[in-house]
Parts: sequence; structure tokens; C-alpha cells
Amino acid sequence: MDRRNLLKFTVLAGASFALPLPAVIAQEHAYREVSPPVPTLLPNKIEVLEFFWYGCHHCFDFEPILGEWKKQLPSDVSFTQVPVGWRSRRVHFEGHQTLFYTLEAMGLLKTAHQQVFDAMHLSKLKLATNDEIFDFIQSININRDEFIKTFNSFGVKAKVSKAKNLTEAYKIDGVPAMAVDGRFVTSQSMLPAKSSGQFDPSQEVLKVVDLLILRQRQS
Repeated sequence: MDRRNLLKFTVLAGASFALPLPAVIAQEHAYREVSPPVPTLLPNKIEVLEFFWYGCHHCFDFEPILGEWKKQLPSDVSFTQVPVGWRSRRVHFEGHQTLFYTLEAMGLLKTAHQQVFDAMHLSKLKLATNDEIFDFIQSININRDEFIKTFNSFGVKAKVSKAKNLTEAYKIDGVPAMAVDGRFVTSQSMLPAKSSGQFDPSQEVLKVVDLLILRQRQS
């Protein structure tokens, strides 16, 4: 989803890759290198990040597929979701970032993360202000006062700031986007357009991620 109109992906320039890619993306720029590389937190792990926004319908569609993929990740790979933070007068990005990290801090992501997606895409809630977020949280039986206290906490604000910095460091212009080990970014928008109904961009982009993980493991 493009940050400018929130409706379409931005096509990003890619680079060649020595390992063979899936047939559907062979000879195509299916990822780009990050320059300069972004430092990762776990030197003994291959770090994979998914940049997303709760209001992005592509992210909503991608979430269950991503969930199944995560279950198969090997022990040397760490996976983290990062809510994007772009400057906007139309979209409450910072509020949605803070919502994510508040749920994480309260240990509620496992149950409430999908509920936020469902609220925005199935119930058509905008969650356009903090008060709308707090009303929604109360509606799904989370203690409103405890949530607001955590929402305004230093720890959550620090994570929101870090997420914004990561969004800028990886030069993320569209979501969902996947970053691998501080070195590479790929997204569905970077795959070649295919007319065949057999082409599933969600699955294909994860194949690219798998190959980038393999490259880092062998480097």
C-alpha cells in the first residue's frame, strides 16, 4: 500500500541474486538491497521484519498466510512485525503504531492483533483518533484505564520511535514489505505482474524471503 494514496504499492528497484529464484520471478527484480545496511539486534540470528499497517487491506489479506509461514521458520531466524509510521494528516499512523505496541506490552497481541485488523476491514472502523482506539479496546473487553496507562508509557513511546526509525532506515514506501537481516527488502509490489490465476503474490514473496534467508545463512 503506497504511503501517498494508501491504495497501491510502490514499485522498488531491485538487484540481481546469485541463487536461483522461483520460476515465476526469474530474471526479475524481486527485491532490493538496503544501503547502508541496517544494524540488527541479534548477531546470531537472521532477522526478518514485516512492515505493516492495520489499515492496509493487503496487510489484512497477508496476515493469515504470514502466520502459517512463521510457524515453519527455523531456529536461526527471528521474526518481528513493525507497524509503519509515516507522516500524514489523514491517517493516525502513530496511534495505530502505539496500539500495536500497547497490546504487545500487555501480552494481548495473540488475541487482539487480528481483532484490530477485523475491526478496520470487516467492521470498517477507522480508529482515527486515540479516543476511537480506546472505545474499540473497551468494546473487546480490555480494561480501558490500564490500556491508556500503557498506551502513554515511556516504554511504548520508545518502541514507536524505534519503529519510525526502522521505517526510514529501510526506506519503506509501501506495505506489506519484508526486510531480511538488515540487507534486503522485498514486497508483493516488486513481483512481476502475472495474468495466471495460479500466481499468488503472498506466497511468492515469501519464497523470495526464504531464499534471502538462505543467502544470509550461507554468507
